[in-house]
Amino acid sequence: MAITYVNLVGAHEHFDKTLAKAYEDNWSIANVGEDEKPKFKNATDQNVDYSWPRTLGNRELHFNQDDQDMEVKAEIANGNTFKGMKTIVFIDIFCRNANQLKNYIKEFNRITWDVLKPDSVTRINKTDATASAIDHFESYNIQFRKERSVKAENPNKQAHATGQIVVKWYQVRS
Repeated sequence: MAITYVNLVGAHEHFDKTLAKAYEDNWSIANVGEDEKPKFKNATDQNVDYSWPRTLGNRELHFNQDDQDMEVKAEIANGNTFKGMKTIVFIDIFCRNANQLKNYIKEFNRITWDVLKPDSVTRINKTDATASAIDHFESYNIQFRKERSVKAENPNKQAHATGQIVVKWYQVRS
């Protein structure tokens, strides 16, 4: 019994790696009022350290794929089993201050809605520029929860927010 992935070209790639690259490629420094992009890190390639002392003062977006893929539906057609799956990718945004964080969240959602919204024609590419298995997202307006920083008493210090993207994709067993 062979297992394949709908839309996927080549080898499967972890979604945190795919999404980190996609957001980095589409990030507009003009939209956030800066002269350089923040760092985009994924847990697949890097040992991402979420401890506050290492991220204070940095402008970083961390992507971390949940280890558990969840089956959401299964259908049988022409002897093949199609399994709808979902995977959660957690996002942490670290910025220098609350205003910068607000701009980063707006830019993140602009990219999600305007650029990465996959459909029957548009695909999200993997890091090797071939189509990923991502079919669509559960939501295109990502909600972020602002976290209190170590320096929360001073609004001009480090700001941090967490959110998640739920990625929907399909397996075929034939």
